[in-house]
Amino acid sequence: MGKTVLVGNTRTMSQSDRLANLVPPGPDLSALPTSFHIGGTPLFGLVLIAAGVIGPLVIGGILGLIGLVAQGLPAAWGWIVLAFAAGPLLAIPWGWWIMNSRTVVELGPETVSYHRKTPLRGTSWEAPLSEYTAVVYRRVLPPSSSKTGTTRHGVELRHGAGKHTVRLVQSSEEGLARATQARLAELTGLPATEDSPVRG
Repeated sequence: MGKTVLVGNTRTMSQSDRLANLVPPGPDLSALPTSFHIGGTPLFGLVLIAAGVIGPLVIGGILGLIGLVAQGLPAAWGWIVLAFAAGPLLAIPWGWWIMNSRTVVELGPETVSYHRKTPLRGTSWEAPLSEYTAVVYRRVLPPSSSKTGTTRHGVELRHGAGKHTVRLVQSSEEGLARATQARLAELTGLPATEDSPVRG
């Protein structure tokens, strides 16, 4: 009986560890040091890979059935089906890239450390917290004015010289971004300011 419980607990811990690896923890804002995991999560990368695998089957299956029952389709229908079905395959390398990339900013009482790892290269630097001048809130607009998209809300740690400015938060909720900004200002002793919107 005890053995069965132990196996069950071990399995639960293993599943929990796997999930933790796919979704990095949020920053602990109770005190410094704390870490911010920036960018897409491995879970998002896994979803993209799954979409890249399943998408061609679904699209190919639907268009293939249309080709079987519909009348008057173009002679090149098979190539059209292949082109549409191949489109989602692009999500596979994108998902793989996200799953194998990490960006972590560690905010300590005296230093700010940046670590970026991708399949091609790694980048790291460290700067004294004393070189930073403000915790900045700004709206992050869609990448292009011609594209529709969601406006997000960013929180940046502004470096005096500009070269080590980092965006710590990019949220769909303004309240969450502003609360994080206020808490970071308390923890670091830096002023909380607002800047003009930027395109993400």
